[in-house]
Parts: sequence; structure tokens; C-alpha cells
Amino acid sequence: MGEEFLDRLGRGRDCQRHLLGKLSEMECRLIEKKEALEKVEIQDLVELYKTNSDTKHQMILFHALSSSRIAPRCSDSVPAACPYSDGTSSTPSLQKQGTAKVIFGLNALTGRTIGPGGVCTVTNAESLMRHTVNSGYTIHGWELGNELSGNSIGASVAADQYAADVITLDKKVQEIYKGFDTKPLVPGGFFDGTWFARFFKGASGSLQVITHHIYNLGPGVDEHLIEKILDPSYLDGEAQTFKDLRSIVKSSASGAVAWVGEAGGAYNSGRNLVTNAFVFSFWYLNQLGMSAAYDSKTYCRQSFVGGNYGLIDTNTFVPNPDYYSALLWHGLMGRRVVSTSFSGTSKMRAYAHCSKNRNGITLPLINLGNTTTVQVGVSVEKLTLEQAVLNGEILQLNSSG
Repeated sequence: MGEEFLDRLGRGRDCQRHLLGKLSEMECRLIEKKEALEKVEIQDLVELYKTNSDTKHQMILFHALSSSRIAPRCSDSVPAACPYSDGTSSTPSLQKQGTAKVIFGLNALTGRTIGPGGVCTVTNAESLMRHTVNSGYTIHGWELGNELSGNSIGASVAADQYAADVITLDKKVQEIYKGFDTKPLVPGGFFDGTWFARFFKGASGSLQVITHHIYNLGPGVDEHLIEKILDPSYLDGEAQTFKDLRSIVKSSASGAVAWVGEAGGAYNSGRNLVTNAFVFSFWYLNQLGMSAAYDSKTYCRQSFVGGNYGLIDTNTFVPNPDYYSALLWHGLMGRRVVSTSFSGTSKMRAYAHCSKNRNGITLPLINLGNTTTVQVGVSVEKLTLEQAVLNGEILQLNSSG
């Protein structure tokens, strides 16, 4: 009953169907080959990326937050046993053999007839949480709802009500997972500045991670999808979302951080031979650089497997080009972002981080032009030894210390 249950319960997102189908089969194959999960040198990855060739090195995606989306309702209308029947028995065992962090998505809608009204109760979600604790499973976080913020498609929940529901969920999470770093990850919807600001104000004391989704390229069937991917002005349009969310997060002393909780670029499963092809890496790498530049701490790609934007081909289990983009980024880019600017053609993207596990700076350059070769000169603004920098700003003493 798993697929039918999730279609009815979670608005039929394609990621849910794949998680009960091909995902478990594919990841089991990866685990069977775990002896091949050896460290791949960065120079090898660069060559793999350049040639887009096949590789025997099957590796679990870095920072992959496996959102199972096995979603019990917030109300008591659905028996608590339902979610366990197909997914929860296999997912944690998979987790124990691999390195993926597991996140469960809880449905924020109520009753057997899906609707946005009413107060969210967490009784059967609590049963699932206690089941994971009693079974020794480590859960990284709990999402509440899927794309219900602002003027979402199909259904939406008012910001004040969502904030109240998150407070309820957070109290239960803190009670059950006392002493563990388990947290609510919310709201998991498309960014709406007014809605997010009101929600954040109401729930700031219960927020550790505030998430949003990105499908800024429009539908996968769009015949102009490639043109959008390579259009600098189109790519720059998402910067305002990152900037506005950063401003909302910084306005509070809650300590919450921003995540991209789901991003596939083009909705409705992307487009074959575009979102699973080399050209999509121009969008993906730009997203990774831009999100980090605006202080997003984690970026969850839609999807590891499933749809036409999966990092793994569902038929052959061979990695698609963006798999190597993700692997390169994870292997080369450290956590500290270096402020970067580029003067010249708008077709060139430049981002910089302190290098990972080595001295120096790593500078990815993305040339969106298909006919132009760009000669790049690099300069670094040096700071005196008496100066220190935090988040791109020189630290100075003032009257408040």
C-alpha cells in the first residue's frame, strides 16, 4: 500500500514514489559495492568531470539529506502504523550501512480530506518518533509540510498557524530526542517574503533551520529551458530570494540558519537531456556558489534519484554530470566563503571559498558563453595582520565592544 498511501497523503510528489521504488533498489546496489567507496582523488574527479566518462567509484552523495517523505498526518485520522509498513524498516538499516543523514517529512495538512485549516496535532507523528528512538535510529531532522507557504499551489497554511504548529512540533522533538541534535526543518516551501517574515517572528524561539525550495526555471516542458540556464540575468534573479531570506534570519537572535531544502531547478520532474545533462551543471554550480555567498548552510538537491533531475540514472545507475559537480564542490570547497567580484562579461560567474582540508582559496569559474573564450586575471585584496574578517566584514571595536 506504500505508493498509494504516499500519493494520497503527500500530494503525489514524484520523489515519494521513487523512494518506495527504485531508490531502495539502487542504494542497496551501492551498498553492495561499498568496498568500491574508496576515496577518489580530486584530480581524478576533475578528469571524470571533463570527460563525463563512466566510473567504477560509486559514492554516496555528499551532504545528501535523504528526505524520505514518509509522512504521517498531523491529525489522528490515519492509523499510526501506516507509515511504517513500507519505508521505515528499510531506510534506517540503509542509513546504518552508509553515511546519509535521514530526514522525515511530516504532513502539515489535517484530516482524511486534505485541508489547510485547523490545529496540527502530532500524536501519530510522536509514535513514529518514539519508534525511531526505541529502534536506535538516528534522525537528523523532521520537516513539517511541503510547499504550503505563501501562495502555494493546491493548499497553503497561514503563517501564524504554521508558526503555532512548529512550536508544537519542536516541543515534542525536544522532549523525545533530549540530548540529541535532532531538529525541525521548516517550512519547506517557496519563498514569500511577507509570509516568511511573519512565520519567523511567530516561531523564532523554536527554529533551528529555516528551509525553502527553488524551482526558478519554471516547468520542465519549457522549450526555452536551456536558454534560461545560460542566461546571466535569469540566474541572477534568484539572488534577491537569498538576500531577503538572509535578512529575515539575521533580524532574529534565534540562531537559526537558512537551508535550501529542495531544489530541482525545473519543476514537474525537469526535462530529459537537459536537467540530467552537462548543461544543467551551469545552473547547479551557480546555485551552490550563490547560496553559500548569501550564508545558506546546506543545499539539498532534488533529487539523488528520480525524475529527470536525478544525480543518478534510474535505469543504469550511472551518475549523471551533476553528480560529479556535487562531488567536486564537496571535495574542493571549504565552509568559509570569500567575497568575490568579477568585472567584465556577464557571462562569467566567479565564486570563492577557502579550500577544503588544505591551505589556499578555491575559485570556480563558470563561463556561460558557448563561443567566447575568456582570459581571466585574478587579484587578491590583502589585509594587514592587525585586521580580522568575519562574514566578509572587517571586525572593529566600537562603544559596545
